[in-house]
Amino acid sequence: MIRIGKTTQFTKSSLTTKSNTQSGLRTGKTLLAGMTLGVTFATGADGFVPGEGVGAVLLKPLRHAVVDADHIYAVIRGTSINHGGKTNGFTVPSPRAQREVVAAAMAKSQVSARTISYIEAHGTGTELGDPIEVAGLSQAFRQSTADKQFCAIGSVKTNIGHLEAAAGIAGLTKVLLQMQHRLLVPSLDAERPNPNIEFSTTPFIVQQECAEWKRPMISVDGEMQEYPRIAGVNSFGAGGSNAHLIVEEFSADRSPSQSALPLNTPALIVLSAKHQNRLAEQVRRLLSAMDSGQFDDADLADIAYTLQTGREAMEHRLALTAGTLRELSAKLREFLADGKTSAVESGTPGLASTTHTCGISTRANCSPTPRTHAGCEATHTGTSLPSCSASAANSPFSLRNTSSG
Repeated sequence: MIRIGKTTQFTKSSLTTKSNTQSGLRTGKTLLAGMTLGVTFATGADGFVPGEGVGAVLLKPLRHAVVDADHIYAVIRGTSINHGGKTNGFTVPSPRAQREVVAAAMAKSQVSARTISYIEAHGTGTELGDPIEVAGLSQAFRQSTADKQFCAIGSVKTNIGHLEAAAGIAGLTKVLLQMQHRLLVPSLDAERPNPNIEFSTTPFIVQQECAEWKRPMISVDGEMQEYPRIAGVNSFGAGGSNAHLIVEEFSADRSPSQSALPLNTPALIVLSAKHQNRLAEQVRRLLSAMDSGQFDDADLADIAYTLQTGREAMEHRLALTAGTLRELSAKLREFLADGKTSAVESGTPGLASTTHTCGISTRANCSPTPRTHAGCEATHTGTSLPSCSASAANSPFSLRNTSSG
């Protein structure tokens, strides 16, 4: 529907729940593991451990998401689906079909296998399925590269089990979180690899520790070039249905007119919590996110907007202004050190409003965005602003629909 222009956004969700009766009826089938752990790509793999879960993603054409200044987790480069046709049994996958579905997704995406740095495998942990999946992936990758062990591989099923109908969206969610945090997380219990898989001869290496997800550096015509983080997601059905999705991290030069205030223009940062100690914890969490390196000064307006409009205003509150992330970090650390700074207002409902020397007028029970107009010295104490000579459009604290992430 999105591709043919019938809609500009679509929510994809999946849900899997199980009853004790349902689980009991299925334990006689060979798909279920005989132990309590799912060991994808490992010795002793004898089936999957069932799980329950729900996931949802909002899909939107990239051009619309950019114009709307949405928080973009990743870009879908291409997809492909097929069916294995006749095989030796209902639970026996087809390596040919799996190879073809991966190769078709790469062709649609115009992505070289050498630039893919992570594969989220279907990885059910079955003795037959895991080697066939690696074989199909390897055959698809070898159509464009002979390099070995450059691409990490893992499966979220080792963490949460097999969610069946929601397994694909669980794998996608893992990939998006890894892109967001620029980390590769381990596929659990794979210290002893499946003896039927010779990973040393494949493009893949099982991710067994938490590590930075570095962008690939690839030699092209004698020069090293950096490529974005690109991942493939496998999702297969027991009856032979196969799907492969290729996603790429979103990266774009952002114009100040789209998503940032003019440099060094203060933004109003507000935090709240039900108790004073939880307010301090909110400050620590914000500092931790800032220290992760995933934000820069261009993100300050987005951070302010999200905190102003995307969070419930609770009893204990903190408000401050900052023109840079460094300034914001210093003020937050000062607040943690002694509970106050010269440029911070905090407290609980009922406190009188205060105009600080920094020019910010705040009040503990203003909700959700206590602020003052630029050039206006009046102290604004309510949830709405009284009229004054300054224009709201000129206020550095006026709300802007720049981000909801």
